[in-house]
Amino acid sequence: MILLPLVFVMLLCSSCMSKTENTQSRLSELDDLVYSNPSYVLNSLDEIDINSIHHRRHKAKHALIHSIALDKTYKEIGNDSIIKPALEYFSKHGPSIDRLRTFYYTARIHENSGDLEKAMEFLTKSEKHKDCDKHNLCLPLIYTAKGRIYTHLFDYE
Repeated sequence: MILLPLVFVMLLCSSCMSKTENTQSRLSELDDLVYSNPSYVLNSLDEIDINSIHHRRHKAKHALIHSIALDKTYKEIGNDSIIKPALEYFSKHGPSIDRLRTFYYTARIHENSGDLEKAMEFLTKSEKHKDCDKHNLCLPLIYTAKGRIYTHLFDYE
């Protein structure tokens, strides 16, 4: 009699674990593609029900990938509502490369909305994690953004 509820609980747990693993592997796959095929990634992210993601780490990764894909498809975001879960999580947790990317894309959002001081603050935060950028993919982006902001702030013509 006690065996039946135990089997049910075990099946329920294994079902939840497989969903988590599927979500994690799907997000990892999309993260690998976000720079080379951002339109595909954006469409794929739309197919993922954000309410079905239960782990903060996965919600943060989803938010980061979504923000990158929007930026790479030239869709400007006026506020930080999309990247906010990534900013809240990766500011204190996760790998440094995700922290660097989160700070950089938060800076891009502030730059797009015209808040250049806030953008520069996040660019400086992202630059502090430059050692984790093994392939030097983000550092040129950071310096280019800083250059754009300096040019805008100090262009007296």
